[in-house]
Amino acid sequence: MNISGFHHIAFRTSNWDETMGFWRDGLGFAPRLEWGEAPKRAAMLDLGDGNYFEVFEREPSGQENVEEHEQSALHFCVRTDNCEAALQQAVAAGAQMTTPVTSVDFGGQIVPEAKIAFVKSPEGIVLEFFECEQL
Repeated sequence: MNISGFHHIAFRTSNWDETMGFWRDGLGFAPRLEWGEAPKRAAMLDLGDGNYFEVFEREPSGQENVEEHEQSALHFCVRTDNCEAALQQAVAAGAQMTTPVTSVDFGGQIVPEAKIAFVKSPEGIVLEFFECEQL
């Protein structure tokens, strides 16, 4: 088996327009493939380097199992060359900032060149922005 790198992360949303407005319009993730019809649409959004964010629509259930969602994934991270600008763009697009831009602490080793910031997207996905030429 030959693993060649990250390809995509997938999640479901019950608010297609808000979700696509945030990821596609707000952050500029380009649709590469879209299929299906409401309420079962799906799309592959290119993050800019051939890695993808896959979105599946689901019908609103009226309830969200937050505990189950929290166990599914901690967060996903995208590389950026300007952490502050990425954070500002995400907030302007509707995200909630959860951690401002800060230096990274790798188990007590602070790398001043490495910066991170976290936001929560409108549907509750935790997104990290990571800036560091060395990593």
